Amino acid sequence: MKTSLTELELSREQQIAELAEFIAEDYGTGGRVEPASIARKKNITHNFGYYKNAFDGMLEFYDKRFHIYLNLSRLERYESPRARFTFAHELGHYFIDEHRNALQSGFAPAHFSVCEYESDNLVEREADWFASNLLMPQTHFLRKAQESQVGMKGVLEIQRYFNTSITSAMLRYAQSGVAPCVVMKWNANGLAWKKQSGHEVIQAFRRPVEYPQYLPENSPTLWALRGAKTPAHGFFAAHAKAESWFPNLKDASLRDAVFIEQAIRLGQFGVLTLLYLAD
Repeated sequence: MKTSLTELELSREQQIAELAEFIAEDYGTGGRVEPASIARKKNITHNFGYYKNAFDGMLEFYDKRFHIYLNLSRLERYESPRARFTFAHELGHYFIDEHRNALQSGFAPAHFSVCEYESDNLVEREADWFASNLLMPQTHFLRKAQESQVGMKGVLEIQRYFNTSITSAMLRYAQSGVAPCVVMKWNANGLAWKKQSGHEVIQAFRRPVEYPQYLPENSPTLWALRGAKTPAHGFFAAHAKAESWFPNLKDASLRDAVFIEQAIRLGQFGVLTLLYLAD
């Protein structure tokens, strides 16, 4: 089972982030952008349709023009946060030179994109990273994150402000280091991947439980996976001993550490868990 996200090289990550932020500043206002507006200004046509479970989005080059297909079977509605993220992802395939040139030259045919960090393909990961930085430019993201509450409430404040997906907001939250934490994505098979902050203490917590049956009965993640009634504020929360999540810890002081565990459902796309130290 893949339990960590494929990482881009730091230089490549920075290059794509700078490209996305330049475009966001050029086409957006106050750090917020409209992908459809950018597409119109670049003469990229698009349409929403129902394509079952085939893809989230697709960028096609045909008859000397670019066109974006967006799949409502997986995106749910035109202006959903996931739809905006997918639209931004497809713009990434256009604005990243290597992706666009491969399509224009015929070297790479149009391909079905699966977005929101569900694909381990590096090309898809680059487009995901572009989308994250286009919709949440670093300077604006950090300011908003520092103003927001710690934990899931803060992540949801960020997500609503930028109108992006919860997954992308939570991953940026972890990466930013605003609050040292661990983020995990769950699906029907168990733990799909995890991402943790670079903070020294958090780095000690490396090997989490990977299957729901090994989670304690009072785990918010287990409640979310089992379909318990969602609290009014939109997510499940409780305290959790570190040893219940990281059973291989050898350091007693780490085993006794207490996390705030918060979990939120992503509809048909599984569950996200956020762990951050209670102290």
